[in-house]
Amino acid sequence: VSVSSGWAIGLLVRYVLGTETSRPSGHDIAGHLAAGGITLARLRAVEITASGRRYDATTDDGRELELVVLDRDLEGAGLAADIYRSLRLRDAQGRSGTSMRSRLDRAALISWAAQAAGIDAPRLIAVTDIGVDAAVLAYERVPGRLFTDLPSAIGDTELAGAWQLVGQLQRADIVHRA
Repeated sequence: VSVSSGWAIGLLVRYVLGTETSRPSGHDIAGHLAAGGITLARLRAVEITASGRRYDATTDDGRELELVVLDRDLEGAGLAADIYRSLRLRDAQGRSGTSMRSRLDRAALISWAAQAAGIDAPRLIAVTDIGVDAAVLAYERVPGRLFTDLPSAIGDTELAGAWQLVGQLQRADIVHRA
């Protein structure tokens, strides 16, 4: 009871007083990638999900990139769904942690494992910290469309291609959960 009460009071105080955001600006993202040798010519925010803030970027040499920025503001996002899934499903373990660092480590590991197995997936080309509270993962853009962008009737070709990728992931013992 003491721990729960302290946690609840701490959250209430943070909510009432507010906290500074740890979300990096576009200039911060571009600056840290430039320090790693990737100079951006264009950066555009796309969406915010539980897995990170997504950006489309173009380098000065014309390469198309997809960036995922993880920050402390998103820490714990999806926690309620993970708890529900672990209670509802016998063997569900959810993500490998809800901290920014564990999400970053998992995303990088899965990407590199897919690359090593020769699976046609977005290639991770850079991972860099942006201060102590944020990090960015830069992937090469893979041309294609999401299933959600396809017409309601998905054809045999698209379905066969998706199952082929799932089979490759299974043969490589890669559990992607996404």
